[in-house]
Amino acid sequence: MDRLLAIAEAKKNELLTEIMESVPRRTLLPQETISAIEGDDALSLALQYPLDLWRVFLHPLQWETVRVSFATSCFLMGGPGTGKSVCIVHRIKRIVEALNENEIVVLTTFREQLFDYIEGMLVKLDVDMQRVVITDVNQIRLLDQKPEGVRLDGFFTVSEAGVHYYAKDKEFKVRHLLIDEFQDYAGGRLNAVGRLMQCVPFTAALDYTQAIYKPATDVSTYIKTFANTVKVFRLDYCYRLNHQVVQRLKSVVATIRVISLHASNEGFRLSLYKEEEELIASLRAGIYGQPPKICRFADQFELEEILLSQIERMKNFYHESPPEAHPSPTFPDR
Repeated sequence: MDRLLAIAEAKKNELLTEIMESVPRRTLLPQETISAIEGDDALSLALQYPLDLWRVFLHPLQWETVRVSFATSCFLMGGPGTGKSVCIVHRIKRIVEALNENEIVVLTTFREQLFDYIEGMLVKLDVDMQRVVITDVNQIRLLDQKPEGVRLDGFFTVSEAGVHYYAKDKEFKVRHLLIDEFQDYAGGRLNAVGRLMQCVPFTAALDYTQAIYKPATDVSTYIKTFANTVKVFRLDYCYRLNHQVVQRLKSVVATIRVISLHASNEGFRLSLYKEEEELIASLRAGIYGQPPKICRFADQFELEEILLSQIERMKNFYHESPPEAHPSPTFPDR
């Protein structure tokens, strides 16, 4: 056995060289390629890069979504950690570089904590932020036309001529609309965004598994509406959940399906959209890890203590100091 190990060690570099020469290099970004890391020192150096820099790299399918013409609308569908937001910021960068004077892109979401996160990634990519409007969906204000003699600030006009945005009474043509967390848009929010989607090319990212509201927006309706002009991308490689958690998620989906079939009361019939089931069924994990744990807590105080200790542990692990967190669990005392 020792002799075999010695031979393997001696042939290691030769084998690695042969593998690298036989596998085509994959492009991540126009000037970036995947390179093999040799040795513990090189790996240690690579891992010292902050997480926000790692986030802005693309794998081939993500890059395919970014390369689509900004005159084309598309839906980005995927589970948690599949890189939908990363695709959005790269798509913004690519579109901004092709804009003419007085043209902008608009990104809308309704989770304020995402504003800084997305803007931070755009800054990392050196995007001209003067060409990007990030707005809360609740603040979208639409007009059919600009009233004569009225100064507008933060308003959109929607007409046959397209969508225009007014900032301090200066007019900008909106060339592309980007929508994050589309699965949670409903009611007036969905009506406002839907009207914009009819008049300007868009990119909408959604993840049914993280929907706040049920039932979530049925994207199939919109796919049918824009059938001739929209592309649909399904991102299925997850970097946030380990393989054990993904398998548990698939088991939950199977359970929901059984309950839905056998529930006698309509109110107990849980359901999933076809696209939702397909996304979860195809989800793959890029992380190998432990199965999820089910923990019991004596009371709310103990739960908050443990959550705060976990937050502190993660801050130390990533050497970061995020804003002070105040967990507010909604679980009953059990």
